Amino acid sequence: MSEAERERWVRVEALLDELLDLEAARRAEAPRRARDADPEVAAQAAELLQAIRDEDAPLLDVPIFVSSPELVEKATADASGTR
Repeated sequence: MSEAERERWVRVEALLDELLDLEAARRAEAPRRARDADPEVAAQAAELLQAIRDEDAPLLDVPIFVSSPELVEKATADASGTR
């Protein structure tokens, strides 16, 4: 993983942690604010948050590369500049 990918995942993780710490009512507004600062990181965090909510995808019980390989692939492509 490149330094850029690591930095992106640090930002995604920080935003996701922030979202998970918020009350549900406030959770909806936080991604909108984050999108202004970094739209791609906000989108990835929002996708992960949705996956956590999805009962059919027990994200917290399964590594992300198993449960959502498309997210890892997208993040890797985004970080390397290839799409």
